[in-house]
Amino acid sequence: MTEAAISQPGTAIAERESAPAAVTPPSFPDVVWAHYEWDAQRRAGGPVDPAVEERYRRTLERFENKYGDLVSVYWSRADASAVGVTVKSRGPLSFGDSEVRFHRATDWVTRATPAIPEALDHCETLAQKVREVLRSTSERIAIQWIFSVASHLLGFIERTNGKPDEHDARRIAHDAQRELHKVEGYYERAGQKAGRIVYAEGMLLGAAFLIVFAFLSAGVLWLFNAYDANAPGIQRFFACYAAGALGAIVSVMSRMASERNKIVVDYEVGRSNLWLLGAFRPFVGAIFGLALYFAVKGGLLQITPKDENSFYWYTALSFLAGFSERFTKVLIDSAEHTAEGGLLPHASGSPGELLPGAPHTGGSSPPEAKPQPPGAGT
Repeated sequence: MTEAAISQPGTAIAERESAPAAVTPPSFPDVVWAHYEWDAQRRAGGPVDPAVEERYRRTLERFENKYGDLVSVYWSRADASAVGVTVKSRGPLSFGDSEVRFHRATDWVTRATPAIPEALDHCETLAQKVREVLRSTSERIAIQWIFSVASHLLGFIERTNGKPDEHDARRIAHDAQRELHKVEGYYERAGQKAGRIVYAEGMLLGAAFLIVFAFLSAGVLWLFNAYDANAPGIQRFFACYAAGALGAIVSVMSRMASERNKIVVDYEVGRSNLWLLGAFRPFVGAIFGLALYFAVKGGLLQITPKDENSFYWYTALSFLAGFSERFTKVLIDSAEHTAEGGLLPHASGSPGELLPGAPHTGGSSPPEAKPQPPGAGT
């Protein structure tokens, strides 16, 4: 939550309380100031004004209704400042996952302290990145770690009665920055894992879309009386379509489990973008499978299956096409050369060997023989 300095906190709280609670819920600085007023009267030893206590309880309740329970908080007694962590369920379909937020309002107590405000800014920035990328246990660990660093910084100011020595403040801030770098290392490792999980979820979503698209395609063919479930061509078409998509999914899953060839995703592009990229992966595999099927049927590749095993042969070829992009690229390059110049594959002859009747395409034409004068060359 981005912190904003409040010059007149009591006025801000009164304005928020006069508006509908569902429209303008109180911010964390509102809660901090209400708590500071209530705690100051409580620590003074006299009776606490019921209006002040009611304001604090109501502000805290409305804040928790918006952001979740305030499970961890460090209240500063030197001035109206605090850092806290809230936890709120993401909904019935979140399978126990919760939304964890880091909050801070520290401008009042750190306005005359060098170096420490920069460390607290780092805490808030890192907490925002963690909240956007990580989920479940890793998110809670990282946010709680950041909260510990921030509360340690506020505790240092408390121990010095709000007037820390400049040298000590810079030393404490430097130690906090080093600890935050450790949190960043944990965030990067957990972010890679979380990104791969989101990418895999997107692949499953893309596979479901391909199934729906296959049924729609069959329905369109049926409307034009072109669909025959027993026709070998129809069976091979949908088998290659499914095998290519399945090969792409198996390829990604195997790379996720590999220690040497792990798939790398940019986890900071956002969960929705990772979902979209993952959803396209089976779609690309299905296209590769069908492209090689049509290339073989069209004679662009110098390979022919055995007639009795053609269904299994085409299906296996399409699976390999979706599984290995390198394998597919080699075959597509071969088909491209055949289509452009009529060249045979390099494995069956020398590069540039012409098919019968194909025009010469490589290099310049050989020079014509010139007539020799009588007696030349003797």
